[in-house]
Amino acid sequence: MITLIFVAAGAVLNPAAMAPGKQRILCLHGKGELGAPFLETFSALRQAAGPTVEWDAIDAPHVIGGGRAWWMLPAGERSFTAESYEGDEASLAVIDAAWREGDYDVRCCF
Repeated sequence: MITLIFVAAGAVLNPAAMAPGKQRILCLHGKGELGAPFLETFSALRQAAGPTVEWDAIDAPHVIGGGRAWWMLPAGERSFTAESYEGDEASLAVIDAAWREGDYDVRCCF
C-alpha cells in the first residue's frame, strides 16, 4: 500500500488520514497551459492517489497563444519584476466561483 502525502501551502495533507469519502482537489495550471492537458502531466501522481481523490482543473480566463493565463503583463515585463498584474481580478473571480461550486478540499497550483 502506498501512502501519499501532499504538501500544499505549508500544510501537510495525508489523504489516508482525511475524512472518509472522496477528496476533491482543484488544480490551477501554469501560464500558457490549459486545465485538462495540465492534469495529464501528473497522471502518475493522480493514479497513485487512488480512487478516493478526485482531481479537477479549470482554465484561466485570459487567452494567450494556444493556452491561458491567470494574469496579463505589459510587453517585456516578467511576473517577478511586475509592479502590477492586469486581469487578476477576473482570475480570482473564476477561482472563487469554482471553489464555492465544487466543494473542494485542496487547491493545487503550479
